Amino acid sequence: MHILAKRKLWRYAVAIVFVLAAIVLLVKVWPIISPFLIAILLAYLINPPLKKMTALGIPIGVSLPVLYFYLFVGLYFILVITVPLILEQLRNLFAYLPEVFQSLSSFLDSFNQQNASGLISFDFQKIVDGIVAGMDDRIAAYSTKIADLVFSLPQVLLYTVLAPILSYYFLRDRENIKNRIVSLLSPSARPEFLRMAGEVNHLVREFISGYLVIALVVAVIATIFYWIVGIDYPLVLGLLMGIGDLIPYFGPIIAAIPAVLLAITVSPGKTIIIIIGILLLQQLDSSVITPRIIGDRIGLHPVTTIFVVMAGGYLWGIAGAIFAIPLAAVLILLCKYVSGRVFASDQELSP
Repeated sequence: MHILAKRKLWRYAVAIVFVLAAIVLLVKVWPIISPFLIAILLAYLINPPLKKMTALGIPIGVSLPVLYFYLFVGLYFILVITVPLILEQLRNLFAYLPEVFQSLSSFLDSFNQQNASGLISFDFQKIVDGIVAGMDDRIAAYSTKIADLVFSLPQVLLYTVLAPILSYYFLRDRENIKNRIVSLLSPSARPEFLRMAGEVNHLVREFISGYLVIALVVAVIATIFYWIVGIDYPLVLGLLMGIGDLIPYFGPIIAAIPAVLLAITVSPGKTIIIIIGILLLQQLDSSVITPRIIGDRIGLHPVTTIFVVMAGGYLWGIAGAIFAIPLAAVLILLCKYVSGRVFASDQELSP
């Protein structure tokens, strides 16, 4: 390997060490960094409409307060309208669970009696016992988490107040921050850095904006469908479908299970309608909704997608399964760039 290539390799090695050290530092000071990350995310979401407003000649001192006003008013009305309904339906659903288990037990007992050959059989009591035991453990864990949340309310309130203030300064001084970061690089590296930053920004924005919109559309359609069919708790079940849609392949299947189980306790006909409706919704999502909103711009192979979703879920739970896709896309993009620069030919490496 020539001297120029060795220098490039050492530069990338130093950069990787620096990034890893920064990640370790972030983990160590996470309680302090959290409001800053929330502020960055908030600024990231507000930045596109802010650019459009400033392009129309509206001063940033006017456009930012207007955007914040509409954002918080919208969030307030969404929370005031939906949260009480969701909590009420969740409370009714938990109260209805014993009846659901009893109905399922009767259904499977009848199935076992009609299944004279004995090729297929269910010991539903063992299933119920396992579910109840698991629910007891989860309820105890959630009770502990709720208690911890109550004690951390002052910190949550501080973050709620601090994050918008920090995001305001991030947005107001975004060009100065960008110029400061770019000034740390050599003049020859700046165009390439800006290009890579633009590609990473594109991937992350596609996920945050596109997939959240898709999940919202799926949740609304599912809620309306459940309500038309006449199944109980349509808002909660529709919300589950929207959240599950954020997890490719596995999420929609898991999110559809509660609706199917509830339909089984009502009638076989309604169960068939629910299953057909969910399948049609997934077809509509994959063939119409997702291509119209974001297309195939994340660019991961299905096998890669399944692997990163399973790995993210194994390491960090539901949040890991949801955010594994954009993280993997960004890492693959950076690995391609680094490998392309390290193993490039002498002509490509020379200035």
